[in-house]
Amino acid sequence: MVDLSRGVGRAAASYRAGVSPAIEMGVQLSTATVGIIGFGAIGRRVGIASAALGMRVLASDPAPIAQPGVEQVGMT
Repeated sequence: MVDLSRGVGRAAASYRAGVSPAIEMGVQLSTATVGIIGFGAIGRRVGIASAALGMRVLASDPAPIAQPGVEQVGMT
């Protein structure tokens, strides 16, 4: 998420190619919302990491979600 929001991968590739990368402002993750479909082991870890970054976390799963900072939503 940090790479996508800040363009770290693109900048690193530019430096490796010997080119100065374009300056990008990026996105403030603490104002973003992440949606997670399936709140199993991987979804739960993504939710915990996203909440730690201050993101609003929406998750959809057939089982009840009892994770602080995660809002359960339906798929419809």
